[in-house]
Amino acid sequence: MIVSWPELMADGDPGSIHVEYDFGPKGEVTFVRILLSKTRGVWHLVCSYSLSTSGPRNSHIQFENGYVSERLAETVNFAMQHQDIFLPPPNLGRQGLLQIAPPSEKERAAASALIKEVSDAIRARSEEPVFA
Repeated sequence: MIVSWPELMADGDPGSIHVEYDFGPKGEVTFVRILLSKTRGVWHLVCSYSLSTSGPRNSHIQFENGYVSERLAETVNFAMQHQDIFLPPPNLGRQGLLQIAPPSEKERAAASALIKEVSDAIRARSEEPVFA
């Protein structure tokens, strides 16, 4: 989300992003919905992602309301397909929610570096294609 912020919000625009998620029976995240608000209390669906029961390779992100971000699609797909390398959020028996405030340039750079580091580690342990 942080890396993709400029694709969803113009620089200097106030606003926030909500990431809602659901858990499957094995504790994995099976559904993600991303909503954006530029006006307090008014939320717009950006995209959703459902993990296919036939596996992550058959899952994909669906953008809504004119929003499109290739980087966000790559990042969400990557995170959902490699949940085993991330610390999962706690499953409290209900839908989860992350609230994301506008990141600074320094935070966006740190997030981008972290994504690169993780994708390089995945690439090093397998021949699996990972986004750049």
